[in-house]
Order: sequence, then C-alpha cells, then structure tokens
Amino acid sequence: MGLHAGRRRSKRAARLQRADLRARDGNNGRYYPQADARLANNPDLAPGINCCAVCARQFITKVCPVSRRVRYCSAHHMLMDAKARAPSMRVLRRIDMLKD
Repeated sequence: MGLHAGRRRSKRAARLQRADLRARDGNNGRYYPQADARLANNPDLAPGINCCAVCARQFITKVCPVSRRVRYCSAHHMLMDAKARAPSMRVLRRIDMLKD
C-alpha cells in the first residue's frame, strides 16, 4: 500500500457520509458543513423542508420561487444553493408547464 492509502480511505468515507446526508435531504441537495451541528442536535430537522437547506436554521424567510418547496433563511443561501438544485428545478418547471 502507498504512503497516502489511509488518507484516501478517509476521503472516501467523508464522501460516503456526504452522500448519505444528501439522500436524507430528499431535495437533490448539496452537503453544507454549516448545518452539521444543528442536524446532529436535532434529528427531526429536514434541510430545505422545515429549516434552511444550507445552514439548517429554523428561521425561514425565503422559499424557492421555482419549486416552492425548498426553504432558506436568506437570499444569499438561496443563491448559494441554486447551482446544486438546478437539475431538479428544470424537471419541476416542465412538470408545472404540463399541468397548465
């Protein structure tokens, strides 16, 4: 084994942990370390559903204008998360167009 084999394993474990958090999100979201402490203290929080998708604050002031499902605490966090949610937003736009 190489010199950095242990380091590779830890990166892989971190990547799997982030993938697990994204799966729990349910909104095709991205992993944000700001939310770790809040999510660890309160397992009932669902990022983007009942708290901010980025920082997991429960003070919600913004809602995604496209899906009207994902919630944020500020416009800055909504813009930060826009790139991560763009693929799912395209699908939701098409669904809304078909409903009309």
